[in-house]
Amino acid sequence: MGWLKVAMELLNPFGEDADDFDCNLLIDRNLAIGLTSVDDAYDHLPEVKPDVFVGRSVKPLDSDDTRSLKYHFGSAAQ
Repeated sequence: MGWLKVAMELLNPFGEDADDFDCNLLIDRNLAIGLTSVDDAYDHLPEVKPDVFVGRSVKPLDSDDTRSLKYHFGSAAQ
């Protein structure tokens, strides 16, 4: 009897009020949408392209002046 009550709470954890929504419907719909997207996209792979940053030198976002500053945020210090 205890597991039955647990299962009932998992199906509708927000209660039986008129303002609440049925979680079972949401779970079923999300599962159906997920399975449909997998079924429709099966064996339709996008073209593999190299990353746009491969071989480029990326500049840091901070300048030389700000890199020398020491910031202290609570117990985390740079």
